Amino acid sequence: FVDVHGKRYMASYEKSDAIGTTLIVYVDEKEVLGPINKYSKWFWGLSLLSVIVIVIFSYWIYLLIHQPLQKLVRAFRKIMSGDMDVSVHHKWFDEFYYLFEQFNSMVVKLRELIQTVYEQQIRSQRAELKQLQSQINPHFLYNSFFSISNMAELHDLDTIVHFSKHLGQYFQFITRS
Repeated sequence: FVDVHGKRYMASYEKSDAIGTTLIVYVDEKEVLGPINKYSKWFWGLSLLSVIVIVIFSYWIYLLIHQPLQKLVRAFRKIMSGDMDVSVHHKWFDEFYYLFEQFNSMVVKLRELIQTVYEQQIRSQRAELKQLQSQINPHFLYNSFFSISNMAELHDLDTIVHFSKHLGQYFQFITRS
């Protein structure tokens, strides 16, 4: 760079041995660096705009994907902890809407299955109890008849009358329920 009368110029030269001369070119600094300064402003402006677009896009992705996934994961954790009164909803009709609806339907079916298993266990326990009662009743009946037989051998007629009356009432009660 060369200063001439307070103005800066960029100087460039080329020497030619064939004709023995030197060509010198002076160009105003503003003409050379002006476009670079102009593009520098464009660069910083576009960089700032890019950062803003990236931040907006990241927030949009967060709202669109991350939040619904978090909501679904929280719902699954509630189910895993035993809370079957979970229902998730989504405001847009997209893939997450489908996932949430299927999740809700799965929870309903899971509740129904748990209720069915619970009822089957109760029925199974009742059947087992009745089966045990049916095993106990013949033994009780045999023992009662042997007791009556022993009382008859001892000629204890009043006790036989009371005992057979109570035994009849007992079997009447058992056959009712």
